[in-house]
Amino acid sequence: MAKLIVQDQLKLRAPEVYPITGSMRVIDAVKLKLEKMNPSKVTIHLNDKLVPPYSPLMFELIGDKDSVTVTHEVKGFVKNFGNFLTPFVTGMFDEIGKIFEFLTPDIGGTGEETSPNNNYSSQTNTARAYSQRPLVVGSPVIFPDLIGQAIEYYQSNVKQSEQYFEVCTGVLDSPTIQAGNTNIAKFGTAATALYHPSSGVTTIPDYRIGQKVDEVDGQIIKGTNEGEDGATHSCLAGATPSAYSGTTFTVYLSQDSESDALKAIFDAGIVNTELRYSIYQTVEGTLLLRRVSGTGRIDSMTLSGTEYTVNIINFNGEKSETDYDPPFVFTAKLDNTIGPFSCPIECEKLFFNIKFDRGLKKSVPISVTTYELDSKGGTRTGVEQTFSVIYDDDTVDAVYQTFTVSPTAGRTWYEFEVKRTNEASQDTEKPDIPTLEAVYCIQELGDYDFPDGGTMLSVKMPTTQIPTGSGVDNKINLINGQIMMPSYDKATQTILADAPSRNFADAALFVWRDFYGQDVSILNLDELYTIADSLPEDLKMFDYTFDDTSNGVGTVMDIILNVARVYKYWDGQQIRFWRDEAVAFNSALLSRADLAAESDRSYSISRSSFVSGEYDSVQIEYIDRDINKKAYIYRSIDGTGTIQNVAGANAKQVVLSGCQNLVNATNRAELEIRKMLYQRWTLSDTFIDAHRFLERGAVVMYNEVYEGGDAWGGEILAVSGGTATVREELNLQGGTTYQVYYTNALGEAIGPQTVTASTANSFTCGDLSQVYLEGFEGGAMGSRYYITEVNGTINRRWRVMERETAGYDVQISMIGYDGRIYEAD
Repeated sequence: MAKLIVQDQLKLRAPEVYPITGSMRVIDAVKLKLEKMNPSKVTIHLNDKLVPPYSPLMFELIGDKDSVTVTHEVKGFVKNFGNFLTPFVTGMFDEIGKIFEFLTPDIGGTGEETSPNNNYSSQTNTARAYSQRPLVVGSPVIFPDLIGQAIEYYQSNVKQSEQYFEVCTGVLDSPTIQAGNTNIAKFGTAATALYHPSSGVTTIPDYRIGQKVDEVDGQIIKGTNEGEDGATHSCLAGATPSAYSGTTFTVYLSQDSESDALKAIFDAGIVNTELRYSIYQTVEGTLLLRRVSGTGRIDSMTLSGTEYTVNIINFNGEKSETDYDPPFVFTAKLDNTIGPFSCPIECEKLFFNIKFDRGLKKSVPISVTTYELDSKGGTRTGVEQTFSVIYDDDTVDAVYQTFTVSPTAGRTWYEFEVKRTNEASQDTEKPDIPTLEAVYCIQELGDYDFPDGGTMLSVKMPTTQIPTGSGVDNKINLINGQIMMPSYDKATQTILADAPSRNFADAALFVWRDFYGQDVSILNLDELYTIADSLPEDLKMFDYTFDDTSNGVGTVMDIILNVARVYKYWDGQQIRFWRDEAVAFNSALLSRADLAAESDRSYSISRSSFVSGEYDSVQIEYIDRDINKKAYIYRSIDGTGTIQNVAGANAKQVVLSGCQNLVNATNRAELEIRKMLYQRWTLSDTFIDAHRFLERGAVVMYNEVYEGGDAWGGEILAVSGGTATVREELNLQGGTTYQVYYTNALGEAIGPQTVTASTANSFTCGDLSQVYLEGFEGGAMGSRYYITEVNGTINRRWRVMERETAGYDVQISMIGYDGRIYEAD
């Protein structure tokens, strides 16, 4: 069986070993136990092979006999290493856990590993190593995750970037690709390609990854005459006049200890030197002796008798008008090689980005020597190879080049050295200063398959119109695309093929089935899509990116449903749905006859007021789709109870995640402020078992608790024409108008009808044809009735929010229902 091993590099505690079951990628196995990691502090190995943070190896499937080892860097004393381990919530849960999750939704923001799609103040492409894959639904603006470092190289003197991205889970249909706010097609040579999954695999052709060598950061590649200073030799005795012709300087030195030492370093191969000497020069008519210097390469040094002849070529010092005067001071120039630098990944190709910021008016030969290593930063194996290039130009404009090196040893570990093999001009009129800007180690992977891949993107484009060394910051994003999601046909009760959609119901089905792999039969799709089909387009759009690994499927579903004012609940067999909206009919009449026995009854009621309450206003946060920024809708209540479209002093803040629609945000603001004004009562009461199937969201008439006025309710015992005899004593007041409701055999509320007459135990109204009476020997209670005073200030209706079985009874929690809450709908 495959296994995950978690350890620290100091072995401060025993490694923890966890079995890996089922088909799983390396990144999935790591996230089983490690929720958040700093890639610079963690190393991962698949068996004995290093898995860099941005390597495709992260997406390799683990075999039955493989092991994934995560090593966490620890410095010094560790007080509680165990705190590093945190459980990873996958969203897979058992039946009991599912019920609890659905009853306690947690609608809120995301965790620390935020997708740039949701970071509206600063959006750019990032490589979110070890974070949750982007779960995109609908059509938000997408700043896709980098799946590796951008590869930078020069082409036609312009820096190019090659980047690969993971866009989303599933398929994104017909997006427009931008760099910043500009269509990427405007960037001349830009080339993009979208890759979609097929049979669970996404294939990128000619895929390659590159990683920058951190130690290379703008080092100057010095000429052979610009190395560090070595030994200095002052040759005085017997020096004779010398000659300087063109770029060749000949010096004659008497043999002594200093000249012998100079000969020794020449024989050892150190041939570049700085020479200080004196020249004669006429200044304002006067011949003066002046000390000067120049650099060059000793081409030969021969001893004839007791005198050395030293020939220096490529010399750049000043000439004398008459003669040269000793002493001649030679300072050896040591090796100008930069490096060695180790490659951070195994590679088969290296890109050397070389620039001449001040222009180029000379030939500059550069050589690169690669050395094969036995491991990362390890020992040289003895296999080395040298590559050479010559840059030759005649311009004062900046020159930018990339030198590509492909060692014949193929993909392995390397280190390398870089050097210039001729002298620098050291003349500002003849610029030739090369800078090693960056080196990228490249793995050419060919057609590469990403298991469980979603939509992926490649972008090759110029970084800027004017090359710079500041790196890539193109802010690649995709707009106006829509995720392909399944839908549902109520008529045939079948799930439809994926299609572009922004529908919240499709989003709920998509994440439930395709992302979390849950059983679709658990969802009451008829209810969900009946609600969705009843809404205008503006109120059913959902556009969002989920990026928090700690969110289970229940929380994700709640966030999706919330934008459409929809709620879910578990009825023991299925997940059911209802919407917080106006209801024209009453689902039940709850009277004293429906209450549980007093000894079993649990009753509570409370009232809140916006005047003395916690809030006096609401603030709705949503996303303005036109500018892709946060925007706000405000509603407040003034001292007279009037709703105003202004901010209040103490606002209830509602983040409407997934809403990118002004109409929907405004609708939600109206709902929340009207609830604050009109939804004051909450109650919980215990009823007989017959009401255990009363649905959440249902609106009922209830006469046990009321806000003023007269009300009666109970059971109808007999009917004669339009008159009903009841069990309870009625006390209707003369001169007051009353209305009556009653239930039919299906439990539906019939009414209201005006009460035209009454006695102590009867009432008369227009139609009692649907009344049913008590069953045989009390096997079923008769129709319930509810009589209430006609009074516009009195609210008799309640909305069922929770229902919990309590023995043979059922505990029902309700909130006051007031039609004025939904006037803005």
